[in-house]
Amino acid sequence: MKTQAKEWYYGDDETGQWLGPLSLDELDAARNAGTIEEYTRVINSQMRQQGPMAQGVSYYMISRINVEFTPSVEEFRKQREGKQTTVLSGPNNSGKTLLLKQLFFQYGQGSYLVACNRFSHVDILNTRKVEEYEHRRYYDNFSQQYYMSQQNSEDNELKLEQVLTSLKNPHREKLFTLCKELLGNTFSLQRTERDNDFSPFYVDMDGENLRYGSSGTRLLLTLLGILLDERFTVLLIDEPEIGLSPRIQAVLSRFLYDEERRLAFCSHLRQLIVATHSHLFLDRNVMGNNHVVTKSGSEVTVRPITTVAEYHQLQFNMLGNEMEAIFMPAAIVIVEGDS
Repeated sequence: MKTQAKEWYYGDDETGQWLGPLSLDELDAARNAGTIEEYTRVINSQMRQQGPMAQGVSYYMISRINVEFTPSVEEFRKQREGKQTTVLSGPNNSGKTLLLKQLFFQYGQGSYLVACNRFSHVDILNTRKVEEYEHRRYYDNFSQQYYMSQQNSEDNELKLEQVLTSLKNPHREKLFTLCKELLGNTFSLQRTERDNDFSPFYVDMDGENLRYGSSGTRLLLTLLGILLDERFTVLLIDEPEIGLSPRIQAVLSRFLYDEERRLAFCSHLRQLIVATHSHLFLDRNVMGNNHVVTKSGSEVTVRPITTVAEYHQLQFNMLGNEMEAIFMPAAIVIVEGDS
C-alpha cells in the first residue's frame, strides 16, 4: 500500500487559517471524528497555488480519484524533464487522460492541456484579444473543478476563433504556410466586404469560408495554432488523431516529432506530451519516447518502450491485434466467369 500524499488542508472557522497538511484518509478521519463538517472548506496543494484568493471546496464535494500511479506522476515528470517528446499509448480506460490531467497540475500555468474537440466551429472572427489572465483563470477553475466534478469531461478552452485572433500576424502567416504544406490547401484572411476596411474578417480556404471546411481541418488549425501560443512551454495533447485522416495523422506526427522543424515553428515550446490510440503518432525517431499505459485495479503503470520488438508489438496492438485486420482477409473466394 502506497502512502498517500499529505496535500489537503481544512479551514478553521475560529482562526480563519488552513490547517494541515493531511492525507485524504486523514481528512476523512477528521470528518468521522467530527473535527470538520460536510460543509467545511477544504483545499489541496494545487488549489493553494492559486494564491490568497483560493477558496477551496466544501468537504462533501470532493470527487475521489482512487488511483495510484507507478511511477508517481511527479517521478514520471522528473524522468521526462528535458525530453522534448513523450508519447503515451494504451487501451481505453488505461489512465492516459487521467495522467495528462495530473501532469497538467504538475506543470502549472505555463502548460496547456488540449482536449481535441473536433467540433470547433469558426465563421466571422471576433478580434477581441485573449488576455493573459484568462488562461490563469482557466487553470484555476480546472484545478478546482477537477476535485469536484462527478464526470470525466474533456473540453478545449481555446476555440479556433480565439486561437486565430490571438496570434500575431507573423505567427498566423506561419500557421497558414504550415497548413498549406500539410494539407495542400491555401489559407488567408479575407474581409466579408472586399471594399470596406471596417468589415469583419473570416478565414478563406481555397476560395471559400473555413466554416464549410471539415472538422478535421479546423482541428488541425487549432492544434498548430496553440503550438504557436508563446504563453505555453509545455503542451499536452489528448488524442490528436480525432477527426484526422490517416494521411494527415502521419504528416502531422512527422512534423511534431521532428525537433529541428518544431524548433523553427515554435521555439518557445520545451516539451510535447501526446496521448494516442493511433500507431501513426508513435515516435519513430526515438523509441524510448514511447510509453505504454496500463491499468490493473486501482494502479496505473507507465512503462517506456526499450526494444525494437516491444515497439513492433505496440504497433501490432494499436492496429487491432489481428493479422486479418491488418493485412490478410479472413477468407479468399475464387470464382469462375463474370460473377
